[in-house]
Amino acid sequence: MKQNKNKNAAILLAILVALSSVFYKNQFSTTSAVGPTDPSELSPKIDESLKKIEQIGFDTGILNDPKFSSFESIESALPTVSKGRTNPFATILGK
Repeated sequence: MKQNKNKNAAILLAILVALSSVFYKNQFSTTSAVGPTDPSELSPKIDESLKKIEQIGFDTGILNDPKFSSFESIESALPTVSKGRTNPFATILGK
């Protein structure tokens, strides 16, 4: 009976060590699963993305449109608010 308990304890300890090592490896490993970190692998993808972005054009003709020019600003001044306590973390009763 005592050998059975020791055997079960050893098995549980081995399982605990195995699970702990898997957890540690997954949580604290330095490898990244996001993508390649070698600059030579990233360069063609970056170049391709930059070429696509450079082809984007914006029509600035809307800035000269009379409808756009007729818009009026809706900004308004914010009301002034009285200041609170100098130290908001101090106790209320000053003790």
